[in-house]
Amino acid sequence: MLSVQPEDAARLASAAQNIAALPSAGDSAWWPPIVCYDECAADRRLKAMLHRRARDATVHGITPLWWETRLDQAGQDLQVWGGAPAGRKGDLDFGVRISGDSWPDVNVVDVILSNLAGFPSVVVLTADRGKQPDGLLPLLSQYVAPTLNADLSHGRSLVVLPKRPKTSIDRYVRYVDGFLNTRQLPIGFYRRDF
Repeated sequence: MLSVQPEDAARLASAAQNIAALPSAGDSAWWPPIVCYDECAADRRLKAMLHRRARDATVHGITPLWWETRLDQAGQDLQVWGGAPAGRKGDLDFGVRISGDSWPDVNVVDVILSNLAGFPSVVVLTADRGKQPDGLLPLLSQYVAPTLNADLSHGRSLVVLPKRPKTSIDRYVRYVDGFLNTRQLPIGFYRRDF
């Protein structure tokens, strides 16, 4: 059993039900997905491939799934999207990440569901191995997949593409690129490990 707080479990299940109840996103048109990546998959080679796919309209957008707590030069706490540049860039101070900062996976699922509520297809890239009982893959499998797969009339796709531990990042990038280039996303929740 997952070690998730009851209020978090109820929130995730409710959000998945609300998404499944949204008007149909259609069943035949290709919707370029929003591609979300977690901290485990934040590699420059993967992001470079995703930017190429955004330029050729294979993907609609690219977004990280976590926030980081940082300190700016004045010592003030900042919350920035994960993977943002560190330090000062022109007039902007992105701060320096606080050692030990971590964002819970239940919050990562919230970001995934927020993207899926606003867009009909979302692809999640992760290197999470599903070994933590309250990790990303178990949370999605327990609280999101059953609802999205119960009735597919919502027409939405949530595709999760975990990287296997023994797969090199270069091979993973090729697998994900090939998958995205098929321009075919199954309706509902779908997981394929590379």
